[in-house]
Amino acid sequence: VSSDDQVAAWKEYAAGDSTLSLGEFRKAYLADASGAEVEALASQTAAIEYVNANGRPTAFDNDVVLEYAKGDTNILITLDAQFVIIDIYK
Repeated sequence: VSSDDQVAAWKEYAAGDSTLSLGEFRKAYLADASGAEVEALASQTAAIEYVNANGRPTAFDNDVVLEYAKGDTNILITLDAQFVIIDIYK
């Protein structure tokens, strides 16, 4: 899958497309290599605009993360230099 296809898919998840059944949006942020939040982003739209303005993160940039909650399940959607990662946990 090309990088452009990955970013396009990430944007659908980031926007919280209702057909994806992600639950309630909780927050968006930039995360360092350890996954720690380093900068809050105001909204899903702000996260998408950040990627539109700055491009996909490189290996030296912070990852872009969105968090959703569905019941007692949390869903993290991360865009990093190589992958779109979806973590699901309780």
